[in-house]
This record gives sequence, C-alpha cells and structure tokens, in this order.
Amino acid sequence: MKIKEPDETGRILIVDDEEDFRDLLSEIISGSGYRTFTAADGLQALGLVRQQDVDVALIDFIMPHLDGLQLMRQLKKIDREIAVIFITGHGSIESAVNAMKEGAYDYITKPIQFEELENLLKRLFETKKLRRENRQLKRILRQKYNFENIVGNSPAMMTVKREIEAASQNREVVWICGETGTGKELIAKTIHFNSARASASFVPSDCSVLKEQRLLDEWLGREESTGPDKGYSKLGVFRTANKGTVFLQEIFALSKKAQKILLQILLTGEVFPIRAEKAIPVDVRFIITGKIDLQEMIDENQFNIKLFDLLNAHKIDLPSLKDRKDDIPLLIRHFFQQEADDISVDENALQILQRYHWPENVWELQNVLQSALAIQSNRKIGVKDLPGYLTKSVNQNLKPLHQIEKEAVLHTLAVCNGDYTLAAKIL
Repeated sequence: MKIKEPDETGRILIVDDEEDFRDLLSEIISGSGYRTFTAADGLQALGLVRQQDVDVALIDFIMPHLDGLQLMRQLKKIDREIAVIFITGHGSIESAVNAMKEGAYDYITKPIQFEELENLLKRLFETKKLRRENRQLKRILRQKYNFENIVGNSPAMMTVKREIEAASQNREVVWICGETGTGKELIAKTIHFNSARASASFVPSDCSVLKEQRLLDEWLGREESTGPDKGYSKLGVFRTANKGTVFLQEIFALSKKAQKILLQILLTGEVFPIRAEKAIPVDVRFIITGKIDLQEMIDENQFNIKLFDLLNAHKIDLPSLKDRKDDIPLLIRHFFQQEADDISVDENALQILQRYHWPENVWELQNVLQSALAIQSNRKIGVKDLPGYLTKSVNQNLKPLHQIEKEAVLHTLAVCNGDYTLAAKIL
C-alpha cells in the first residue's frame, strides 16, 4: 500500500549507484524544499515506488541490474504520472535524447550545474501543477454538465435527454431550438463536456452582437504582419476551439459574407486568417442556436440554403417551461440543492409558480427563486416572497368557479352532440 504525501511538497526519487553523489544530490535538493528518497539501483527504486508516491525520478543512465531506460519503462507501468529526468555523461547524451522520445521529461549532464537542475525542477512542478489544476477543472465541468443535471421528467424533456446523449456520441452539427431562457447554452455545454472533445475548448460566439468585420476578425483571427504596418496576431474563435466545439448563437444574424465563410469552413475544414498566406486546418464541432425561422429567410434569399442544409443535421427542440409545468417542482428542488438545501416552497406559492406562464422560461424561474431566497425569513418561501408581478398575473388569469363550471358543461354538451341526459351522466 502506498503512503500518500501532501501534493504541496514535491517528492523526488534519486537513483544512482554512486553513494556519495546520491547523498550529495539528495542534500542539495532537500535544501530547496523538496522531499527526497534514494535508491542504489533499479530494483531498489521499483520497490520504493511500489510503497511510496513519487513525483519525479532522477535516474542515472548507466546502472547495474536495470539500466536507466529499462527502469523508466518499469516505473511508468507502476505510475505513468512519474516524470523521469536522466542524469547522463556526455557520452550518453544521444541515448538520453532517445529516452525523451519514449516519455522522459528531460535530461541533465554530469557534472551537474545545480542552478540548472533547480530551474528544471521548478519548471517541471509548475507544469505538473497546471496539469493537475486542468484535470480538476475538467472534473468539475464534467460534474456540472452531467446528463443528470438536465432536469425534467416530462415527455418532452425525456426526448431532449435522449437526443443530447446521442449528440454527444458523434460529431454532427447540432441545432438547438428554443425560446429565450430554455437553457440552450446548458444543453450545448452538456453535449460538449460529455463528448470525445471534452478535453478541448468550448468557445461561444454570438453572431448578433458584432458587426460583420469585427465578427470575422473574431472568427478567423489574424497573423502578425511584418513591415512598416506591423500588426498583432490572434488565434480567433475557430483555431482556439481546434479539436473542441464552437457554439454559434443567433445564427440568423449572419451577413451573407459571413454565411459564405462559414459554409467554406464547414466544407473544407480550413480557416484563412486575416493577413495569412495560406489556409490553416481546423477540427471543430459546431453547435448552433437561432430563434428566427430560417426557412422564411431562405425563401426571401436572406440565408444560404447550402449552409442551412449543412447546419440542419441534428435538431434538438427545447420545450418552453409553460409546456412542462409538471417539471417545476423538480426544477425548484434542483435549484435549492445547489443554493440552499434546507429551503422549501409552501403549497400556495408552489401553485402560483405552476400557474404562471413563464415567458422567460427556466431562466426567469431561477431569478424568481433567487430573489425569494434573499428575502425569505423562515427557510420556507411563501406567496409574500414572490414578486408582485407574478402573483398579479396569476390572479388575473384565474377564472371564477361559476365560469369554469359553465365552460365544463358547455364543452361536455358539445362532445355529447347536445344530449343532455348523456352529458348529465358524464358530469
């Protein structure tokens, strides 16, 4: 069983068959704040690594029993995260370079310049820290955008869940349709972070915000120019998202020129940055949104039909909240689990929340709950904690009981073709 040490202290294993050199190196490295372990040969080193977590192995290239390259291969089988730095004489530099091709981090030559070694270790641990933070961030994002966080048991939402799971397993363009506040970006991120592209970037771009030239500059990026009018370089959206996902919002707002460029990128898999001399390959997956009916724009020659055909590969329709009101208690519970697990909503307030028409959908529901959470006084949200416009709207839409009864009688009579006896039995 391995002994776990705090991550803050770097753990370095020194493997060398020269005892005096090994001890001196250990003393110097320990003086820089690292924890060190020593081994006289490869077999001893393997036994130690099986018992103790090690971040870095400093390995002499030429040793009895196992040479440095053989030891590195065995260490990587035990823990592939161990970084290996070879200690080598001038005569074996070529072997050390070849070892780097097999996965060694670097090498350092004898006689060792200890300032050089200290800088090398500093760079290595900074790299390991960044990788660890990157893994933690990805783990957090995978949890945040887990399929289970798509809340709802209504038939429409069950269909959406099936569709996003299917979309995460391929690289087709996905078109997400839905009213404002239905969660289009949440769905897009859930698809991305559950796909094979999760380790690469998710880059949003709102097509309705920037004018044509600024938008194309953001998309394509630019190469640094030389000469008297030297300018800056920028990767742009598509190269930043290489191997990942571009999330294009409000696609209907694209100018004809931007549509043509997007079509070309979809067809060729290449972008032509501003001031570049040649096209650059990019591998991106597109997820798009748009509220306006593009078919109407196509009929009016305002949207490229070839682009539409490419974008319309996999369409996901998000239901409005008014069409899935049975999901509101689930959404409330999910929100409070994230914000304040001991808060609840009383029955009267819940009835109002379920009767309201929610023009801004889930986004509006979340804002209402956040506001109510801020002013509630007894860990239970009541009608008094809800915004006035909401309760007023619901009360205006409530019909008197006699009107509801009259409408029920008239509807039943119509169904029964005016047969009062049959209608009376049904009622």
